[in-house]
Amino acid sequence: MNIGSHVLAMPTPLYDVNLRYAKAFNDRLAFKIVGSYLLATDWQAGDFRDHADLNDLTLNRYSNPGYDGVNTYGDESLVSLNLQEVAPQVIGGIAESQGIEPGTPEFDELYSRAIPYFPDQMVTRTGWTENDLADDKTENIRLAGALHYFITDRMKAIIQANYAQGTSVYTAQNRFSARDFRIFSGKFELNNPNFYIRAWGVTENSGSSFDIGGAALLMNETWKPSELWFQDYLTAYTQTALISGDMNNAHQFARLVADNRDPETGNIFDNTKPSFPLYGTAEFNRILEDVSSTSIADGGAQVFDQSKMGQVEGMYDFTHLIQFMEVQVGISERFYSINSNGTIFMMSRVNR
Repeated sequence: MNIGSHVLAMPTPLYDVNLRYAKAFNDRLAFKIVGSYLLATDWQAGDFRDHADLNDLTLNRYSNPGYDGVNTYGDESLVSLNLQEVAPQVIGGIAESQGIEPGTPEFDELYSRAIPYFPDQMVTRTGWTENDLADDKTENIRLAGALHYFITDRMKAIIQANYAQGTSVYTAQNRFSARDFRIFSGKFELNNPNFYIRAWGVTENSGSSFDIGGAALLMNETWKPSELWFQDYLTAYTQTALISGDMNNAHQFARLVADNRDPETGNIFDNTKPSFPLYGTAEFNRILEDVSSTSIADGGAQVFDQSKMGQVEGMYDFTHLIQFMEVQVGISERFYSINSNGTIFMMSRVNR
């Protein structure tokens, strides 16, 4: 997985241990136990191309103020800023501060000089990589046991249970960190050559799983609301661009002001104001934990799922009773209990 990876330099080991034990006590009773444990470094998503143009590999956070990386999160701001859209309001505010009335030659001159610095350019917030937000560890534990008992020479009863617990990262509509999710399933079966009756079910628990992209968006809103962040960005950009005439440097400076932090050194410019939480800092860990441990239904990013599924089914073969044709009759009923508190499904309900 390290070949061509931006985030994994060296190969990492994969540990996979399996066990199986079975024993027959006599010609009627036997049991089997199986288990496995897997530990590995998960595949880490490191596609840092810009959604604006996936074919332009030169686009990044420094070359494009509106950078939205494929595997960076938090830069898909809940509030957006397009310089072209805010230009009239900003220029009008500058004119008002200088006592220049709209419709005058002075206003037209100011507008003509300032408008080139407000092109059709999106600005996005600073985000984090997936490696910052999600654990790269994959861990999986599986246990299963079964008891087989011959009630008669032709009729057997089976009781089986399975349990699994794991941590990983998976892709759905977004990237999700599946932490300590658990699945339990069980089965009871009674069969002989002419019929069978079977009942089985599955229940799951999402543990402390959370939406990675949603968590990053909420983290940005937590340390500094987007309205305030864009206000600081726009003010710093406008002043710098109009004075220096260099839009690229103005964008870089505006991001430093809005983030209130040097990403290279980690230095905070103004300790009286909130600053961008860098990965590994106590503030980053605190905000991520708060957001990821709060349910989506309550304004956080944690996924809640304790849904269940069960089925009862049976079949009888009348062939041994009807000699001239084969007749089989079966019945099956399945039910679902959807319980996600609105974090996955719109409502909780039981379906049959």
